[in-house]
Amino acid sequence: MTITDDKYYKGYDDLGEQAIQFFFENGSDEEILYIWEGYFSAIMHGIPFKNEYFYGLIKEYHEVTGWYDDKWEVPDITSAVNQLKYFDAEILKQPDIKYDIFEPELLYEILGRIIQFLERAKDLNCKIYMERD
Repeated sequence: MTITDDKYYKGYDDLGEQAIQFFFENGSDEEILYIWEGYFSAIMHGIPFKNEYFYGLIKEYHEVTGWYDDKWEVPDITSAVNQLKYFDAEILKQPDIKYDIFEPELLYEILGRIIQFLERAKDLNCKIYMERD
């Protein structure tokens, strides 16, 4: 059985917009989370860019590799969750950032859903993958 959550992508799919897809398999079940790429990019830009964070999820995003090339396994779910928790919507208000059009509450809600999804995969001892769809 496939469980799909496209709440944060619905409406953009009809416009031909890209999604970031998180997914994992648990036995014969598969769970998929779709996030509109615009929301995901805003969240990634809201994480402070510091050298000590430049690995895993952050590195792949800024180097446009990983899920941009093909299905990518998140190598360390705990590290990915910890990196995402550094998100700060105030960063998006800086003049050189173009993602201040989104309501911070919505971005924090989406971020919470991504973290919840990653933690569920970890709790079920599943590998989690990302892919640009």
